Amino acid sequence: RLPKLERAWCDAAYWMRESLFDSIDGLAVTKLETALEVLVCTESSKYSTARLMLALQNFLDLQPDDQMLPPFALTTKQFVTRLVRDRSRILHGTWSTLNARLAIRRDGLEAVVGAVMRQAVVQLDAYAQEEAPEDDIDAFLSWLKRRSAAGAPSAGQ
Repeated sequence: RLPKLERAWCDAAYWMRESLFDSIDGLAVTKLETALEVLVCTESSKYSTARLMLALQNFLDLQPDDQMLPPFALTTKQFVTRLVRDRSRILHGTWSTLNARLAIRRDGLEAVVGAVMRQAVVQLDAYAQEEAPEDDIDAFLSWLKRRSAAGAPSAGQ
């Protein structure tokens, strides 16, 4: 129905699965963040933070200044900024892969990514039922935003 969006979800599910079996937290966190990036087709590091914010807003109804649920004592914006930073530092070799001091706990990140993935597939199915949906992440995210503004059931409802 929507090959690009559905493939993005499947690719994200793959990265999430890979993270769950990784014994090294630093690598698992990079794979979890990759799952989110793949899901929302960030395409470049320039868009990573903005797109991840959109994902949390549209799938979990978290605004930039909202406090993340425990175990994070961070706002959504701080959470995303630190997640993108940690992944970048590990993958670019400025932090140790084996001994990274991560700003975000793995178990909490697994819960967040799992919640986003569940909401994404539910919302993607609803979007596919629309008349002539565009197979494009920006169109999908815009549709989610309009739907939320109209008071339609969305993330977590």
